[in-house]
Amino acid sequence: MFYFFLYETSTGIIQQPPIQAVTNPWPNPPSSWSVASFATTDTTAILAAANPAWYLVQSGALVIQPHWLVTATASTTTSGEYSLSATLENPPATPPSTCAFAVAGGTLSATVSNNTATATIQLHASVASQPVTVQVSASGTVSGSTTINSGTAGVGLQLVTSGTTPLVAPAGTGSLAYLRQTAFGLTTGNLIGLLVQSLQALMATSSSVSEFLVNVVIPAITQTTWAAADISAYQAAIASWQKNVVPNQVAWTDLLDAQGNPVQGYTDLQTLAPMVLDAWNTYNTWASEVPNLS
Repeated sequence: MFYFFLYETSTGIIQQPPIQAVTNPWPNPPSSWSVASFATTDTTAILAAANPAWYLVQSGALVIQPHWLVTATASTTTSGEYSLSATLENPPATPPSTCAFAVAGGTLSATVSNNTATATIQLHASVASQPVTVQVSASGTVSGSTTINSGTAGVGLQLVTSGTTPLVAPAGTGSLAYLRQTAFGLTTGNLIGLLVQSLQALMATSSSVSEFLVNVVIPAITQTTWAAADISAYQAAIASWQKNVVPNQVAWTDLLDAQGNPVQGYTDLQTLAPMVLDAWNTYNTWASEVPNLS
């Protein structure tokens, strides 16, 4: 049994993952490529089969190249912060003095000292569980990589370097919606239910305040002869509202930014509010009709 390596004749670069077989699986390789075979008991061949990018085929032998091993270690004190470390294995006689950490479409330059380079990144809270690949490269070496977290990315990423620690954050099409969804705690499992519940709560808030303003406040302040407004019908609801709702509401002064423009959440509020009145009424009708709801 042999490992068969298909490689570029002029450079020795292995072109495809090696194949373990008894006979040559590439009897007619392209003219610029060649095939080399090594026994499956050969220690070097075993390592090269597992890591073909680290090796070249030169003069019929597998020759290991300078290559990077990369690790990412989570901070024990700062949530989302990772220490990146890259070690140059089998370094050349004159190692590179710098290397590049490629992260989320950006690059961090690092000094190589004693064949080791380090960097630090911070994952934004909204992408703390997203997979983030870190690749390290330098001239004359084979790049190496590692991936923080696993799974499938839910949004595009960018590397923001304007702060103290380079920040991996959402970017691109859908990133604003992703931030809004993530900040609200929406997931694939709870998205529809929580969204509808929240929109109904929004309608309850805006409708109640608007009704009180229009039917009580405005008539009171526009009377030609002053008289205290009768709010006796509202006393119990007001007390409950003050205790349970007001401490968690956005103030009027928070609706606009320093330039007097609506903040994004307020813009969303204006867009969404008209959509839920019918759902609110239907929901309450159904809830009154169906027992044992939770």
